Amino acid sequence: MWATFRVGEALLAVEATAVREFLRRLETTPLPLGPRALEGLANLRGVVIPVLALDRWLGIGSGANGEAEPVVVVETGAGPVGWRVDEVGGVRPAPEGPLDELPDAAPGELRAASIGIARLGDEIAILLDPEACSALKSGQAPIGDG
Repeated sequence: MWATFRVGEALLAVEATAVREFLRRLETTPLPLGPRALEGLANLRGVVIPVLALDRWLGIGSGANGEAEPVVVVETGAGPVGWRVDEVGGVRPAPEGPLDELPDAAPGELRAASIGIARLGDEIAILLDPEACSALKSGQAPIGDG
């Protein structure tokens, strides 16, 4: 099963087992001089987590309004990370057959963070690897912010 959400026009998905929760709203505290994709840090029931602006992190356009937008909290090997998205979708069955690669024209950050594309129902979704954001927890800049 895959949990889906939108950033701009893109339908994105992550394995549902990696999703800890969906939040309608999550207040963040900006981190001065932090990477551009890091929206800030948030207190999630006593645990401080990084929250990434997924549009900036992946290099795709969005009309996100910051803290008014939902957050997908995913579990990584380094702990939970929040992804600010434009819209939460639902849970869809896993794609049948092999995954396709993203086209060469896709932004490099998006290509690096994805495991492929697949048809989920009647739409094409970009399937993300939640471990790609764990570098932020270990002190490295997230993908795309060098």
